[in-house]
Amino acid sequence: DGDLSKLHPDMKVIGDNVFQGNPKITKAGIDKNIVSIGAYAFANSGLRTIGTGDTDSMALVTSIGNNAFEGCGKLMSVSLPKVKTIGQYAFKDCSALVTVNVPLLQEISIGMFYECTALSAISSGASSVRKHAFYKCTSLSEITLPSVKVIGETSVPANVTLEDFEDYVVFYDCKSLKKVYVGKSNESQVDVSVGAFAFYGCTALTAFNAESPYDLSNAASIGFGAFSMSGVVDVVVGKEHGISDIGDYAFYACAGLKNFTSESLTVLPEHLFNNDDLSHNSAVPLLVTL
Repeated sequence: DGDLSKLHPDMKVIGDNVFQGNPKITKAGIDKNIVSIGAYAFANSGLRTIGTGDTDSMALVTSIGNNAFEGCGKLMSVSLPKVKTIGQYAFKDCSALVTVNVPLLQEISIGMFYECTALSAISSGASSVRKHAFYKCTSLSEITLPSVKVIGETSVPANVTLEDFEDYVVFYDCKSLKKVYVGKSNESQVDVSVGAFAFYGCTALTAFNAESPYDLSNAASIGFGAFSMSGVVDVVVGKEHGISDIGDYAFYACAGLKNFTSESLTVLPEHLFNNDDLSHNSAVPLLVTL
């Protein structure tokens, strides 16, 4: 009947490719003894929910393999209360996926929600978010990551250029993304590292850890092109004794940028805002305070 809630009680693992392409599988309210789900296990199947509506569903699942649910176009909700690791591109092309609850997840892996165009809410305690994680999540308007320390890729080749952005982006083409919050509201802001091209092209993003300005005062590092072509208007980078340098092109072509403030930067890269040197403002025509 498409319901997997009554598997054999001794079964602990669902292996690779087991239900791949099976349109009859609609619900994965899996028995509480299952602890691991393999790569492509449910890829392109008829799944509509994962672990929702049943308190025992997915209760012990702690690991999920690469591409496990890729292409499940009818999947709308996911609740995995105990899962700690989820492989790359696990929910790629789940175009109907709206809500995700993964409170114990340690890392939002590479391409985890790649082109999940309906995704609007995620609850996660992950400490890192890898490249392509939210690639073209066009419905995502706000995200809170209370435990995150790293967003994107902090190590890139010395010869990286603007043309390489698609190799590193995290929130690429997230047209609706307006607000990003990191750290817990009742604690001091975490020292987050923002990797290369992490928020490249997020033109609606006007709030980062504050309503305004972008609050990057406690940033541990800001990579090459991190906020290039984003919607930043005002930004504070580094507090006293904070970071002393910043990636080139970090705020390149941010057309709405008006004010840039820092108490800690000792050097501004030549192409921080433009292709030309800092004396040119063609790419940031509204910049008035530096």
